[in-house]
Amino acid sequence: MMQAGGAGGGGFMGATPSSQSPGGDKKDRINTLTPLSIFQLHAADSQDDSVVVDGRALGQVMVVGVIRDVEVKETKINMTIEDHTGSIDVTKWNDTDDDDSTASDTCREGMYVQVVGQVKKFHDKMSISAFALLPVLDSNQITTHLLNVLYTHLQFTKGPLDEAGKPLGAVGVPLYGGGVGGGGGGTFTPGGAAVGGDQYNRAAGAATTGGIGGTAVQNSVLDIIKSAMDDAGISVDAICDQLKGQFQAPEIREAIEWLSTEGHVYSTIDEDHFKSTDS
Repeated sequence: MMQAGGAGGGGFMGATPSSQSPGGDKKDRINTLTPLSIFQLHAADSQDDSVVVDGRALGQVMVVGVIRDVEVKETKINMTIEDHTGSIDVTKWNDTDDDDSTASDTCREGMYVQVVGQVKKFHDKMSISAFALLPVLDSNQITTHLLNVLYTHLQFTKGPLDEAGKPLGAVGVPLYGGGVGGGGGGTFTPGGAAVGGDQYNRAAGAATTGGIGGTAVQNSVLDIIKSAMDDAGISVDAICDQLKGQFQAPEIREAIEWLSTEGHVYSTIDEDHFKSTDS
């Protein structure tokens, strides 16, 4: 899995001290880069002058989302970014060497972008002052960012695994929720256009369920297959009947394919009957 630390890994880097303050007290500068969902930012706490997520004060943050609104000015770019857990305002101040045409190409509505910057809170409203703004050219970047968000969140809420391989539990800020912005479709296409579907939400659902490490539908299908007493196992149609109203047939078939690939189930008398490898 991914390792926390450094811009590439998306996790926390060690804090390094800044220069001494005029009053003579040494103040530590938080030198971290943390991948986050926008929901986590809106749910963050404030302690002293810091924004805190999962008990950790934030330095720089990284979010990936689609531009819903953008205004390019001579000195700065203002935009609203949405990642399907919420939306947030982002400001990127232009460098003197910035080309206005390049900024316009990078910041078009409907494009997916990676934002690295510092969180600001003013009048109880969160925003990001961006240091870097890069177009997302590969849908894998969205999935990788989401996995980094999950990994970092679990590292700081669950802690390392104990000797039995179980996490040392703790409670932190949820990753997703319906109370802050959210919604909106956005299947990624190269160039950043959001076209139908909801890739981010599907990835979020797939990554956050428990059980065997699969999704809710995968865990439900496996439970039904495990309960089958017949030597031939259970048919796909029978599984669909038992889960009717909960999941669609294509979802169930995809779940069976995943379970088979991962070695949790196997086909028996034909390609439509399955039995659990634990039976």
